[in-house]
Amino acid sequence: MDGEPFIILVLIDSCSFTETLIDTNCLSYRLYDPRFIRKNKLTRLKIILRQVTGIDRKLTAVTDEVIAVNLDLDDYREEKVFLYMSLIGHYDMILDMP
Repeated sequence: MDGEPFIILVLIDSCSFTETLIDTNCLSYRLYDPRFIRKNKLTRLKIILRQVTGIDRKLTAVTDEVIAVNLDLDDYREEKVFLYMSLIGHYDMILDMP
């Protein structure tokens, strides 16, 4: 499908907004960029090493960490959402469709 990406602002842990790409083809479910962690000082959690597949259906990273955040998408809220670390480029996060 050609067209503009579906971008939204997401409130993270009730303290900061981040520009987020919504993508139905994201095979790893939810991803965050490492720059996002440094910018927002979020806590990383260690996991068993795993491969991360991005929106282009290619391996984008091998990671051993996730973050857990609370999301607020215009009054749609989820608590303790886990995101895998991956270099994802222009966005802080990529989420599947809520």
